[in-house]
Amino acid sequence: MTITLMHCQPDLARLTVWGARRGYLGSQGDLGYALHAALRASFGEHAPQPFCYLGTERGLLAYSSVEVESLQEFAASATPDIAAVLAGC
Repeated sequence: MTITLMHCQPDLARLTVWGARRGYLGSQGDLGYALHAALRASFGEHAPQPFCYLGTERGLLAYSSVEVESLQEFAASATPDIAAVLAGC
């Protein structure tokens, strides 16, 4: 079984705009749910999880059961808005 650790710096400004437009932030501004939705939008059923967002300095850590090359292929087919949110991934 493959386990891949992904580390990246998502663009929070773009994530906030993207998540707010789609109602993923909720009244409490839940970045976790917005990140989950962005990862699903980019990687589909292969979205890395579990994940932990450690803040702007340390970024996002996430685990995936697929190899790096496959994650890169999924990310390459993401829509432009999701690609911008996850550009640091």
